[in-house]
Amino acid sequence: MFAATIYFFQLGRAGFDDAEAYSAYIASRKSLRAVFDASLNLDPGKGGGLYVFALHWYCGLFGTGEAALRAFSAAFALASVLLVFALAVELFGAETALIAAALWAFNPLLLIVARWARMYSLFIALTLGSLLAMRKLQQTPAA
Repeated sequence: MFAATIYFFQLGRAGFDDAEAYSAYIASRKSLRAVFDASLNLDPGKGGGLYVFALHWYCGLFGTGEAALRAFSAAFALASVLLVFALAVELFGAETALIAAALWAFNPLLLIVARWARMYSLFIALTLGSLLAMRKLQQTPAA
């Protein structure tokens, strides 16, 4: 709960830096095709990616303001804390998981990433989710 307060506290207070402005610009396009085209033209060789498309959908619901864009990253950072806890429970037990989640929640790098409107917190959450899924599959193999 305390981590969520830190992640979401005054998200819209500071203006965008250049990378965050780029995220807002790409996400504010009118269609997915326009998002893809703008991303391809501005980042040659990358051509989109999950983050810009997810952010485009999110901005359609919540807008492209500083607080809205940063809340998208903060939500994934908070999800990563829960995923660290779930993964640590699978690997080490509940007591160790609580410590691991607390250390992860207040990791200085995550505190920065959680408040920055870029793809890093989404990437971290997806990586942790895939590790948790692989661990569960290791324990009970299934199709």
